[in-house]
Amino acid sequence: ESDFYIDAQRAMLISWKHSPQSAGPILEWYKRIELCNGNAGLVKGNSGDSVLELHTNFYKLDETQIQRIANLYGTNYYVGLADQQLTFERVYSDSTYAIFKIK
Repeated sequence: ESDFYIDAQRAMLISWKHSPQSAGPILEWYKRIELCNGNAGLVKGNSGDSVLELHTNFYKLDETQIQRIANLYGTNYYVGLADQQLTFERVYSDSTYAIFKIK
């Protein structure tokens, strides 16, 4: 799962594991986290709580939020859960995940 972007030969919009180390990129990283968290910001507390909240909220993004992120960053695909019901074209699915092509 953590190396999927390498296997798929695609850039990753955001990664908790690969956070930047200087001021400008940190601000952009945080902006992306907020977007992927449904603009909910991050919970106050330990990083484990924040990661869990981000993981939960990312898979609850609606199509409008996903499309907004795609428009801002030129994203072509969304990796969601297999049981998500989105109108985007489903180009791959297994028992856990689905890849949707964003219109």
